[in-house]
Amino acid sequence: MARIFGKIQSLKSLKSELENKGITRFNSIKEIKYFLSNYNSEKQTILKKISNKLEKEYSETCDFFKHKVQTRDEIINLETERIDIKINDLQAKIDSINNYNLFKKFLSFIKLYLLKKTTIIF
Repeated sequence: MARIFGKIQSLKSLKSELENKGITRFNSIKEIKYFLSNYNSEKQTILKKISNKLEKEYSETCDFFKHKVQTRDEIINLETERIDIKINDLQAKIDSINNYNLFKKFLSFIKLYLLKKTTIIF
């Protein structure tokens, strides 16, 4: 609220001074007196409205972040499963290569054995 020092000459000058300060809600001295008598209750009403608005915004923000965390966890789980499947596929390929090499070694061993056996006979 605007503070006016000195004598207040008329309602027009008071109204003009208030308007210069950006206050346009008062049209009479009666409204100003009513405001002054109910200032604390108006202040509490405004604080309550802002508090309710902030609580609602806080609740919505919490819900938003819970949803984002849940979505993130789902994405992580899906990617983990996808990576595990790839790892298992690669491990199966490695095992098949190792089995193939083992089979080749076994065949080589048999060929070597047969060659040694045939050379001993001659």
